[in-house]
Amino acid sequence: MAVRIEEILQSIEKGTIAPCYLIYGEERFLVADSLRMLLDALFPGGADDLNCFRMDGERVDVETIREAVLTPPLIAGRKAVVVKDTDLLASRREPPPLPENFSNILRDDPAAAARSFTSRVGALEWSLKDLEEDGWKKIPGDEWDRFFAGTDVAGPADVVPVLLEQCRLDGLSERSAAGGNVERLASVLETGFPPQVTLILTARAVDKRKKLYKIIAEKGKVLQFAAETNESLRASKLLEQARHYLADRGVEADRQALKLLLDRAGNGAGDVVAAIDKILLYLGEGASRIDSSDVEKVTARTRDEPLFELTNAVAVKDLERGLLALARLMERDVHPLAMLALIAREVRFLMQAKLLISAGRIPADASSLSYRQFQEKVPPQLRGLSGGSKQGAEFLPDRHPYVIYNTVRHAEHFSWDELASFMDRLVETDVALKSSGSDPKLLMERLLVESCKAGESVQRSGGSGS
Repeated sequence: MAVRIEEILQSIEKGTIAPCYLIYGEERFLVADSLRMLLDALFPGGADDLNCFRMDGERVDVETIREAVLTPPLIAGRKAVVVKDTDLLASRREPPPLPENFSNILRDDPAAAARSFTSRVGALEWSLKDLEEDGWKKIPGDEWDRFFAGTDVAGPADVVPVLLEQCRLDGLSERSAAGGNVERLASVLETGFPPQVTLILTARAVDKRKKLYKIIAEKGKVLQFAAETNESLRASKLLEQARHYLADRGVEADRQALKLLLDRAGNGAGDVVAAIDKILLYLGEGASRIDSSDVEKVTARTRDEPLFELTNAVAVKDLERGLLALARLMERDVHPLAMLALIAREVRFLMQAKLLISAGRIPADASSLSYRQFQEKVPPQLRGLSGGSKQGAEFLPDRHPYVIYNTVRHAEHFSWDELASFMDRLVETDVALKSSGSDPKLLMERLLVESCKAGESVQRSGGSGS
């Protein structure tokens, strides 16, 4: 059953320890921090390396995990088997993606490529045994295309035979993550681990329909840290997390300073904690209080700035700037669909600007006007076009005059056909993000490369600020 980390820590303090803990969710900092607290509770004197086995979930096979939990502790006391970022519970609909430079990895590190291949095969519930001896040729070509989507693999014939041979050499055919071995691990958990042994799994996402998940939920404890979609609830939770993080370090902050911190820090708990650490480093050892001026000095960039940079780069066809903004957003775990929505809104604004110009509601020479001249001349001609509550922020005439001004200037960089093609690419990317196993970062990069045509002279100042 799903619980809070505080409940788990209290149970451990009372001597009640579950055989298995699953910690998962999109809030990566909270997942990592809960794992740290859990290990601190299990090993009050420090996690002894001899009794705490840490494994990379992307590299370890199921049988190794199973053997680890069935082996009693090397020395007296509690033993923990920690598997970080496991894909054993991943949905078949969203199997773990392969690295985009997969062919290079296969050439330079065949064993690593074979492990990645095995993980994806397992998530799809295929069998390595069934793929051997040309069995892979029975799988339709379009399925292999989806399997290797987003990578540099030209076709399955180029890599699959090599991968299967490497899997055989490494013993992965017998110890793969597919089907039966996951069942064997689930059966061990169902039957019971040896006394003093605890399995801890962390994951980004899980499929609650899987048998392994159901047994963990029944026999163990599950902690979920999903990204909060309600803005007010998200802000409230971040505020509380910031307070706790500061309190653990003996530092106070008033509500105004905390609200400013949230405005400046970012969208997740990891961003907030990183910002707090920067402020404490700036204040020096012994600091007991943070005020608004400290936040102002240390956190100079707003959380939405990378999003503005991305949409502005798209509006002026600045590919390099767009790719840098995309990289920053991916590092902050901003969902690609959120980026896509803002880019789509920017394209709709550009299309609206062209329509308003062609309809004569915005003068054809408006882009050559200074902002002051534009402000005096254009907004009066747009009166009466307000979208009101029906269209609101999606309707260009409802936006601030400076937003309209920059959008009109940026619209010069696009023909109507280019904008229509851009919108088609946005739809294609949206579908691919929701339905394919392709790397989201690669899909977004392709969108930027295809839309920001190289070699065109563009204006790189300003931005629509939308």
